[in-house]
Amino acid sequence: MPLIGQVERWEGRPGDPEVIRSEVAIRGAPNQGSGSRYRPLATQGATLVPRRLVFVDEVENPARMSPPGTLRVNPRRGRYDKAPWRDLDLTQITGRMVEEAHVVDVYLGESIVPYATRPPLQAALPISDDPFPRRIPFSGARSAIGGIDTGPLRQRMRRRWRTTDALWEENKQPVNRLTLSGQWDYRRKLSSQIEWQSNATDGALRLVYGSSGRPTAAIVRDREAIVDYTLFWIPLSSEREAAYLLAIINSDYLRDAVEPFMPKGQWGARHVQKHLWNLPIPRFDPKESLHAEVADVGDAAAAGAALQVDGQDELTSAAARRIVREWLADSDEGREVERVVAELLGVE
Repeated sequence: MPLIGQVERWEGRPGDPEVIRSEVAIRGAPNQGSGSRYRPLATQGATLVPRRLVFVDEVENPARMSPPGTLRVNPRRGRYDKAPWRDLDLTQITGRMVEEAHVVDVYLGESIVPYATRPPLQAALPISDDPFPRRIPFSGARSAIGGIDTGPLRQRMRRRWRTTDALWEENKQPVNRLTLSGQWDYRRKLSSQIEWQSNATDGALRLVYGSSGRPTAAIVRDREAIVDYTLFWIPLSSEREAAYLLAIINSDYLRDAVEPFMPKGQWGARHVQKHLWNLPIPRFDPKESLHAEVADVGDAAAAGAALQVDGQDELTSAAARRIVREWLADSDEGREVERVVAELLGVE
């Protein structure tokens, strides 16, 4: 149960005699002291690592003719790639063709700014090519490759999967007993998304928010996209509820209120995870006038935020976030968000 009331906050490193102590108020609506009902709905995305074995960049095909429905791809290099994967010779999967049916959009923490999404990355995944319901053909049979029945995969993806699985087995830590598919689907974080996609109705939405750093949320409207473990996701049924949650999570008020719940490391409070749901964030009720007002200001802030970065795909995620947050701090839309979120969650 979250703390509500007056607490003593300690700032500094453990054992430091100069630790700073201060009295702070953890504020919350008196009838919501047990936290938020959104907590059980928030799910972490899939553990799509090692990134160089899954994420791809489409490259130009020098051949005059390409097989229909295929792409030429290279393993994607990223600034956060880790050893030994960043240093591997991946010639076997470089400049190779793969069927479009197996290439999916993936949203990561770097894919979102407050209220808006950036272009997603692409990943080559062993997902069956049936349009719906899609599935991951897991199998415990001896003939399976890395826990996957390759029968439902198309030819080029089948070949690619054999290669990437072999690279995984040859280079993973000896203590890691997971198959590559088991790594990606740890705690069903991938297959649960595929199942949701199969059951979701047209117009279904997902709110996504970063698992670490300053609380940041956006909406993913592409039902077929995958969410990476650097994000948490919540299925939603209405644009109004989406706007409501966007206003709350992207507010400075929530950032300050959730900080006492977050574990602190050398660089301060970093891990958002599910800690924000310790706050008394009520489920959206369209009949509640204050909830409707929060949704209204969330809509306005989302429209304004999108204008700040629209058409600027060349910006880094950090730069795009800075631009949006500076606009929120100086705009009427941003100030209205802070006013109504403070009223919703309670200010002493």
